[in-house]
Amino acid sequence: SISYPGRQATNGQWIDRSKVNGVAMMKSSGLCVIGAGAIAERHMQAFERLGSVLPRWVVSRSAEAANEFARRWKFAQAGTSAEQALATDDIEVLAD
Repeated sequence: SISYPGRQATNGQWIDRSKVNGVAMMKSSGLCVIGAGAIAERHMQAFERLGSVLPRWVVSRSAEAANEFARRWKFAQAGTSAEQALATDDIEVLAD
């Protein structure tokens, strides 16, 4: 599943519902992917088409799989602990 707290899709872009001077503002969202398998690959292909996501964390049971996925999709961090990834304040979209 994919969560987009406080966001809605418009013309293929995710919009933060907060407004500045009455205008909805576009912003990039920090992404955490849980799992580094085939479904995660599909999620990333979709996110790549959407744009406006920043690959922050990928988490997998295998550190090797997480590191390889992070390298391939240019994630800033990789690891085996979802708790560690979600404890950061730059994650706004979660795909698992």
